Amino acid sequence: SAQPLDQILTQGQQDGASIVVGPLPKNNVDELLKSNTPLNVLALNQPESVRSRANICYFALSPEDEARDAARHIRDQGNQSPLLLIARSALGDRV
Repeated sequence: SAQPLDQILTQGQQDGASIVVGPLPKNNVDELLKSNTPLNVLALNQPESVRSRANICYFALSPEDEARDAARHIRDQGNQSPLLLIARSALGDRV
């Protein structure tokens, strides 16, 4: 939606919603943490630093999880010495 997240949450509350599924973009998840929404939220991503909030749950596959799954798949295929091309960046360091 093109509406600001706080407006969407307020509208959801006014419409009687008890749970919100989303947001997906990481910057909106960060914005969500700054809100004081009483709604239960299942965020479809997670912020860099997860802060515990009783009404917010995160559902996301982290880059580390994806890298671990890829490594298991490569091993299960019988590859002993795969060539990995990884970005020289903070994300590359994580995976």
